[in-house]
Amino acid sequence: SAQFKCQTRLLHSFEPEILLQTITELDNAKLPQIFIELFPPSIMQSPIDQSLNMIMNTNHLLGQLIRILHEKAKRAKLYNNHTQSRLLLSQAIDILSPLHHQDISIGQVVKYLHYDRLLFDLTESISKQTFLDNENNLWEKCQSFLKENHSDNDINTDLVRVALAYALSRNEIQFLQSLIQTGRRTRFYLDLAKVFARLLNNENQPQIRPELVRELWDRILDILSDKLQGPGGIKQSRNRHQQSNTLNDKLSVVDLQKFLINIHHPILMQIIFSLLSRLYSLILVEQSHVDIYSEYSRYWPTSIDYRQRSIRTSTVAQLTQALFEHIQASKYLPIQIKSSLYRTQADIYLTLQQYTQAMHIYIDAISIETAIFSSPVVSQQDDTMIRNMIKAALQLGYHTQVACICQLLPTPDYNIIFKTLQENYMNDDIDDYYECIWDLALLESLINNLSLRGYEDKKRLAIRICKQKDLNGNNSDEIRLRMIRVKRRLLFKQLFAHYLLPHSRLYRSRAMMKFHYQQITFD
Repeated sequence: SAQFKCQTRLLHSFEPEILLQTITELDNAKLPQIFIELFPPSIMQSPIDQSLNMIMNTNHLLGQLIRILHEKAKRAKLYNNHTQSRLLLSQAIDILSPLHHQDISIGQVVKYLHYDRLLFDLTESISKQTFLDNENNLWEKCQSFLKENHSDNDINTDLVRVALAYALSRNEIQFLQSLIQTGRRTRFYLDLAKVFARLLNNENQPQIRPELVRELWDRILDILSDKLQGPGGIKQSRNRHQQSNTLNDKLSVVDLQKFLINIHHPILMQIIFSLLSRLYSLILVEQSHVDIYSEYSRYWPTSIDYRQRSIRTSTVAQLTQALFEHIQASKYLPIQIKSSLYRTQADIYLTLQQYTQAMHIYIDAISIETAIFSSPVVSQQDDTMIRNMIKAALQLGYHTQVACICQLLPTPDYNIIFKTLQENYMNDDIDDYYECIWDLALLESLINNLSLRGYEDKKRLAIRICKQKDLNGNNSDEIRLRMIRVKRRLLFKQLFAHYLLPHSRLYRSRAMMKFHYQQITFD
């Protein structure tokens, strides 16, 4: 039928001429309900919806065309068809721009469409992490938008948030510090962005100034906390309207998360993640004795005043996890920073008794810094990190792993080694780790333990390893150090296969493990 053809064209056509013809046909057929069925109006009217309604009252055909193009652009964006979304917005702008002097409402709609297109371009650039490319004069448009005077009624807070994150990612510190607050709804984003800018302006100094660190700490805590009332809860606002404004007079946690996951400045990401990890460790202080590693940990307070603030553990956990996922997706983080952040997250998992995830991220951190173990140097590795890996492996019952990891300590912990090798059960296959042992005392203890248990085949295999020339105690220091480097890499490769390769290694044969090794180039 003619009605069905019109519906099909409205839904699937992107040509303004065809859409205009279809709208005219439906108007002539007096079928206005088709527009409502296919493009239902928003329950909450946005400023652009209000301006479009005013245009439709004076020029129904034009208003309906722009409304349909705008709705199609939103749907295309929802389905990640970004090219189509931008094209539709550009078509709407091209149609209205020559007419903006005829009606103030048309000028308003053109402005909002430009905002939507700028939001799309900024979001696209952030997702590609291409901040220095100035395609379509994007930075100039971003600057122009941030400098404008915006009223609270028509400001697009999503665009403000993304534009400030884009400026921070470009390291436009001086520009951000020069911005002047123009509206209440954008004040919180701008204030926080300026705090970030002051920190980054100070990043080349030997020490970050304590007052800047404290300012950031207080602002983040204020956002995350539910302020407690005075004694007996008698401290009330004078009226409901005033109380509502007071409660909403800060960024929500959701808004903060949206802001942070659009920022790609390496130093800033490291500082914020360090802050959240310290806050998390303070909240969980009674549940764990793990000292969470952080590059900037020395700058943060060592306690929280619970008389003034109440912070939900779940809130901090969700925000920290969201930021870590953002870090994982970052393409151009320097290796040292990324491995440091991974180590912090691993300590958090260990604190939460999520031992498999902790080991996963510890090995990830080492593999990042050593380019999948091709380099023997691990600057982030220290006694604390190795002991945390030992704790996690012990809790998982991987006693052979524990004994082997103990070799990574500056002085092997033989108390742990001998105790774990005497366990009656082991969740890991001991045969996989013979080649990873370079400490003769460990290997001799292992052989003795296998003999006591009657594992003759395993004992013979271990003895054959023990007789290798590389393990000869009379070797020179040069040969011995080269042997240790090789076996350290073998140990890391084995741990990598255990925790990071697809499927659990406990259900795979050694032949399959060997096949997986051959698929990975470690040299």
